[in-house]
Amino acid sequence: MRTAILTGLLLSLGFVAVAADPPSANITNGVVKAKLYLPDQQNGYYLGTRFDWSGSVASLETNGHSYFGVWFPVYDPHKHDSITGPVEDYAPLNYETSKPGETFIKIGIGVFKRPEEQAYHFSNPYEVLDYGKWTIRKGADFVEYRHEVTDPKSGFGYIYTKTVRLTPGKPEMTIEHNIKNTGTKAIATNVYNHGFFMLDAQPTGPGIAVTFPFEIKTPRPLVTPMAEIKGKQLIYLQELEAQQPNAGGAQARGAAPQAGGPPAGAPPAGVARTGAPAAGGAQAAPRPPSRTGVSTLIEGFSTTDPKDFDFHIENAKSGAGIRVIGDKPLWRINFWSTRTTVCPEAYVEVKADPGKDFSWKLTYDFYALPQAGAKK
Repeated sequence: MRTAILTGLLLSLGFVAVAADPPSANITNGVVKAKLYLPDQQNGYYLGTRFDWSGSVASLETNGHSYFGVWFPVYDPHKHDSITGPVEDYAPLNYETSKPGETFIKIGIGVFKRPEEQAYHFSNPYEVLDYGKWTIRKGADFVEYRHEVTDPKSGFGYIYTKTVRLTPGKPEMTIEHNIKNTGTKAIATNVYNHGFFMLDAQPTGPGIAVTFPFEIKTPRPLVTPMAEIKGKQLIYLQELEAQQPNAGGAQARGAAPQAGGPPAGAPPAGVARTGAPAAGGAQAAPRPPSRTGVSTLIEGFSTTDPKDFDFHIENAKSGAGIRVIGDKPLWRINFWSTRTTVCPEAYVEVKADPGKDFSWKLTYDFYALPQAGAKK
């Protein structure tokens, strides 16, 4: 039986929370060692209805540096963001065309029942009618996840294969995806990888920089004392503060938004906010910029050339760096960060007609900064 263990280890990042003995696999190529969680309907580390259940990396270490871990303050396997490592969130396949009581699909989770609500929201818990079939194949340096779902009521079905692999002899990890459409309707969705990067588990602040291959543009100016954009880089000027949850686990007012950015229609933390008209036509006072998070949409990239799916995150203080490359064009980038994690959320479009499939690949290159000494 699952037992949640909340340690009292409130160190520089403010918290640590772990679960006891969920199914997992340890892999290594002699250079990198990593621990991956495995999907399990009863005892899995993650049982939420937001993220794909495959490919969650509990920890990864190489060359004396660490890159993933527990970034959230309170662990609950059913909570939408109680998950670690590079994980993916697919937009529902047919939510907009379904009616309350009918079914809709989320790739990597299963078949859902649509409730009485106007719009889908990632943080809402949804009833799962069919979790599909998971098949796991493991080797010394890889884990292959295979998920099969068929929903005759909606006409959708797929075989989803994800392989997390450590490149032989290199400080590198790849994530290969393939979706084969086994249904009668075309699959047309989008997916982003939520990296939840934690370079050496150090607080987000000065010394951490995110670099893209293009000049960064944003729909609104970044108005915050915590970070700034300089050409192709987003850099931090001050150390982000810890979130202070209210009693019962609710977020404190002014805290950074939940993983994946703010609710639909709300401006991200750290972005200029304009007050909505109050009664009588008066403007409400703008909210002060958050000191616990920085997030914004990022623009300026090509939507047709995969070359712009290429970003670096570096921690100059510890000397850890990571480069992420995708082999498909970017569709959107949402940037989100808190004191514990930095997340460029890179989206791609996924399309497959009945009987066809769609594949894409992400490559993670882990490195040490040459100007930095050994990790302290």
